[in-house]
Amino acid sequence: GQLIWDGSKIEVDPVCKIKGDVCFETGNIYFNGALIIDGNVREGFVVKADDDIEIKGNVEKAYVESLEGSITIHGGIVGIGQDNIRAQGKILSKFVQNASLCARGDVIVTEFILHSFVDSGGSVFVTRGKKGAIIGGKIRATKEVCAKTIGNVAETVTIIQVGIDPETREEINSMAHDIQNAQDELKKAVMDVNTFRAMKERSGSLSPEKEEAYQLARSMQIAMTSEIKYLKQRSENLQKEIEYLKGGKIAVMDRIYPRVKITIVKAEHELKEIKKNICFYSRLGSITSSSYTG
Repeated sequence: GQLIWDGSKIEVDPVCKIKGDVCFETGNIYFNGALIIDGNVREGFVVKADDDIEIKGNVEKAYVESLEGSITIHGGIVGIGQDNIRAQGKILSKFVQNASLCARGDVIVTEFILHSFVDSGGSVFVTRGKKGAIIGGKIRATKEVCAKTIGNVAETVTIIQVGIDPETREEINSMAHDIQNAQDELKKAVMDVNTFRAMKERSGSLSPEKEEAYQLARSMQIAMTSEIKYLKQRSENLQKEIEYLKGGKIAVMDRIYPRVKITIVKAEHELKEIKKNICFYSRLGSITSSSYTG
């Protein structure tokens, strides 16, 4: 906690209160309780706390993380794609622009999310403000994405993905790449083993250096064979898990524009025309829609 001296005794406050900005005067902030910042978090600074973080100003190209709680930002998050806001609970903000957010809980934004990357283990809501818009970037949520508008008249590419936990989706996306890398390593190891084996058969023995390289290649062959088996089994298990997923919804209170690309579980669809007051969901492995009813 934060040590407090009232002139006569020392107390430990479980909440740390920063009266102004997090800047050069304060330095980076690391606190093992809850944290309240009356001002802004300035560019380049780091703020971490075990519990909830409340920021009454803006976050400007900074790193903010709550290890066990939620983050509330009364202003907005403004960056150039370098912001990284992470919370075990929820993230709440007035607006998000050119930033990266990751929350195990919901992400709730009042006005807009613009050209940002947002991951939510729950839902993403952009419905409370006058604009309520998601424009550009990529939004991934396990349950639901709901906004007044998605995309814009300029047809900015906007990606919305729901129905799978973002961490699981990321693992699925990287699995094929990992398997290919392991197969490439295995192919190289097999070639080395065959080369050294042929040399050994011709001459009867190898030099100590080549024998060591030979044994290393054999070990690599065994390791990569085991790695590929594990990765393929993990991939199959993930695919089986996905087959049973039926949740995930994308709700639009006003308009969704062309070049918005939506994914619900594994089904994909790109909007070709403006749709109004619509809700997208998964049915029998495909994307279907109905009128938005709230």
